[in-house]
Amino acid sequence: MNDSCPQCAAPADAGLIFCKNCGATLRPPVALTQSLAQATSSVPQVRPWVRYWARTFDVWLFSIVAGILGAIFAPRAFSVTKRFGAFGSQVVLGMIVLFGWVFAESALLSFFGTTPGKSLFKTRLALGESQSIPYSMALSRSFKVWWRGFGAGFPFINLLTLTHAETDLTANSITSWDREGGFIVTHEKIGIPRLVVATICLGLFFALYLVGAFTAVAQ
Repeated sequence: MNDSCPQCAAPADAGLIFCKNCGATLRPPVALTQSLAQATSSVPQVRPWVRYWARTFDVWLFSIVAGILGAIFAPRAFSVTKRFGAFGSQVVLGMIVLFGWVFAESALLSFFGTTPGKSLFKTRLALGESQSIPYSMALSRSFKVWWRGFGAGFPFINLLTLTHAETDLTANSITSWDREGGFIVTHEKIGIPRLVVATICLGLFFALYLVGAFTAVAQ
């Protein structure tokens, strides 16, 4: 039997912590926090930069995989973006990759409950007390992050949306998309080995991006 929100009386599915309709708290995430108490007790749970770099890792890794597959199966697709010029082509490709990641992330969260970046940075995403995340709910969340958090990749606009998202998370201890979807994000201690791996990988990703940008300019 489903509960109802005490604030707006909207139906509330069992296990959800926040009302999908108004965002009001339905119940404290006791079970989740207790199960992770030992791992998260000494770690701050409001970590916007950790979340940012975890997502950046995911997007850059996805862009490399998508670029390799695109070069093999659809090489002509890259020639279309050249019409926008060197800088414009990088922006357009970045926006395409960011949009594509919405669907890839949703599939990963639905099937595995995590992504490479979240796993590397010891960040967990849970849907209340549920053991799995339906694809439709993961997709809804990813779209909100894509638009509200990253401004769909539009230059300068994304700086404003990222700043607003960081301010919202710092002030309320939860983002708007997690509050509306009933998601809980928890952090564990990352550790030096993981930080070293993450730094090396991000450095390599950035180096590959620079190579691609200079190649586009040269052409």
